[in-house]
Amino acid sequence: MQTFINSRFEQIEKRFGEIQLILDLASSSRGNIDLYQALCRSAHVLLVGHFEGLYKEICRDVIVDIMLIVAIVERSKLNTRFRGKVITDIYTKMFSLTRS
Repeated sequence: MQTFINSRFEQIEKRFGEIQLILDLASSSRGNIDLYQALCRSAHVLLVGHFEGLYKEICRDVIVDIMLIVAIVERSKLNTRFRGKVITDIYTKMFSLTRS
């Protein structure tokens, strides 16, 4: 089963690719110390920003994955008369978290 967490980890490589691009530019700019330092600082700021964003997204994804698992378990426990409304309420709450 593909989870939000699995899909998030697939994005990490792309984020680090952006940082590597800046580091490659910095490496080729060693002759210009001001440009080199500016590019290194830029890579550092981007790295920190990616880690902060990734941490927030992973926390949210863990919560959503847990809610999905709970919804599946609860759906199997509910009788058919109440199943539709409860599951709809759970999904509505779950997807409102993913948009915030």
